Amino acid sequence: MRRHSTAFAAGVVALSFTVPASLTATPSAVIAGQPVRFDGGIPVDGCPRADAATLVATAAFFPPDGFGPSTTRDAAGSFTVTYTVPSSTPPGAYDIGVRCGGGLAPPSTRVTVGAPSPS
Repeated sequence: MRRHSTAFAAGVVALSFTVPASLTATPSAVIAGQPVRFDGGIPVDGCPRADAATLVATAAFFPPDGFGPSTTRDAAGSFTVTYTVPSSTPPGAYDIGVRCGGGLAPPSTRVTVGAPSPS
């Protein structure tokens, strides 16, 4: 069974935190085929530290289903993950979110993807 995604992976709920989650992308503009680093934090009071952080977006950004890489979080809930944008990703702006413990942890960040140069 294949999962489908529109803006973010479907069927997620927002988590409730006393301290807000964070997510940034570096660089925020890349060419398809290049890496982007995501740094973030999901407070452990809203999602247990043992639960991984999973990046989510559209299937065009995270093929085939909109779910990107998952990574562990440190004792404070912080994480870093590097992802190489597929060379097949169409140019455009993509909103990237993060899931933890089955829920979407706001906020999101935006990555703008440019077309690779013709060879």
